[in-house]
Amino acid sequence: MSTESNKALIRRYGEEHYNRWNELLIEELIHPEVTGEFPGFDPQGGREAYRSWYRGLKGAFPDCHFEIDWLVADEDMVAVRWDYRATHSGMFMGLPATGRRIEMKYNSMYRILSGKIIDIRSDTDTLKLVQQLGFYLTP
Repeated sequence: MSTESNKALIRRYGEEHYNRWNELLIEELIHPEVTGEFPGFDPQGGREAYRSWYRGLKGAFPDCHFEIDWLVADEDMVAVRWDYRATHSGMFMGLPATGRRIEMKYNSMYRILSGKIIDIRSDTDTLKLVQQLGFYLTP
């Protein structure tokens, strides 16, 4: 795929797969052997681990909305700075629903193979997320 096609795939991934919670796109967009590093994901679990993680995120933040702050690509790699807003309505990372709104930014890198996402690496400020949910670490 071209760099522009890879960028279009990631735009669709954010808009249709997450903003509209289109789970059917997992088969189309996610490689069966997907790997990754992001909170709550089994990095060796493949597409089924991704599906389980996706369902958990949907249950925790059903009204989420992703926007692309910036997006760059080079060959099979796409990097995105996402803006993410949602209401915490279900269990997430072991934390019960709080009903609180969160606003986060996070960076993701995607590797594309044969028109599907085969690797996902995402970083966010998890401490800020937990604090927005009203939980604080104590010494």
